[in-house]
Amino acid sequence: MVKMSLEHIRKVYPNQVIAAVPDYNLEIDDGEFTVFIGPSGSGKSTVLRMIAGLEDITSGEFKIGDKVMNDVEPKNRDIAMVFQNYALYPHMTVRDNMAFGLKLRKMNKEEIDTRVQKAAEMLSLEEFLDRKPANLSGGQRQRVALGRAIVRDAQVMLLDEPLSNLDAKLRVEMRSTISKLHQQLKNNMIYVTHDQIEAMTMADRIVLIDHGVIQQDGSPEELYNKPGNKFVAGFMGSPSMNLINVDVKGDKIITKDGKVSLKLPKSKSKLLKDKGYDGKEVVFGIRPEDIHTEPITKETYPGDTVNVKLDLVEPLGAETMLYFQLDNNNFVARVGSRDTSKTGENTELTFQLPNAHFFDPETEIVITNDETTYKSPTRQESDLANSKGTSLEGTKNSGKY
Repeated sequence: MVKMSLEHIRKVYPNQVIAAVPDYNLEIDDGEFTVFIGPSGSGKSTVLRMIAGLEDITSGEFKIGDKVMNDVEPKNRDIAMVFQNYALYPHMTVRDNMAFGLKLRKMNKEEIDTRVQKAAEMLSLEEFLDRKPANLSGGQRQRVALGRAIVRDAQVMLLDEPLSNLDAKLRVEMRSTISKLHQQLKNNMIYVTHDQIEAMTMADRIVLIDHGVIQQDGSPEELYNKPGNKFVAGFMGSPSMNLINVDVKGDKIITKDGKVSLKLPKSKSKLLKDKGYDGKEVVFGIRPEDIHTEPITKETYPGDTVNVKLDLVEPLGAETMLYFQLDNNNFVARVGSRDTSKTGENTELTFQLPNAHFFDPETEIVITNDETTYKSPTRQESDLANSKGTSLEGTKNSGKY
């Protein structure tokens, strides 16, 4: 296994002024399972295709180990790729599909058979080796596509939204299959998805991209619990973090319409005061699971309650979602399955403010005690990089707040 690095990678398509990927910097460690995630059109698949050699790099260097790979043919990069649409040959059996790439490399038949059999056992495909793709389910076809990549025994495996064509149950099964494969193969895997559940459950490291710019990268826990800016906070999580502009007045935050006032814990109040936000506007963020229908019993912070009208109550079996509004902003609370709230009713909700997040309304960067531990691009910097190629490095979040 080897390290990989992307140094000031830039991609501009012909006849386009704005760069699809303005200035991308990332290092990937040996054996790491890295997930690129972001909204549609964010540039995550473009970066993956540049790594594979399927897209030319406009400028910058892509290295595997110490070797620059920019001009190396895709077939010589020691990279295997799994596509979204499986890309299987319909006239070939499963065995022949998995073996095809090895035959092109003039590998001897005995070695090919050994590799195909080993991959089939890893993916529980032994009984399907003589079938053709038309006679397989979607999940089985996806496992064949994985098997074709596995037999390559490549240093790097790239997976471009491989589960998007599968139903919910199969996606859960395939997530488990791919995670187990990584544990067995211990190679570098780079996985592109827009599905946050896939990213959170599978990744060693998540790289969140927007408009070709890395907004934050780190462990799933870091991105979820310590978002570096408003975009990360609003993107990670399902449902995502509730966000609303409020005014800071002493030890309280007050909604713009003045109808809701919440008393902050001393640590949060001191943070905002020390950073010069007393009397100013901030963006207040709170996760749905930090809003409760039952009082918080902690003596250190009993919590303020807010009376709201529930627009919708959505029972989901193991949990229930409560939808309501604050100052014309949509909010959602995630509560227990035994909650008896009803749509249209008024209820008291408690906000667990020790877990709240605050962001600067202009830069959109998180307000923390130690600004030097994490560099997150501001919205203005992201826009500038997108248009001019300004250097914005994606750095691992240290998690120190």
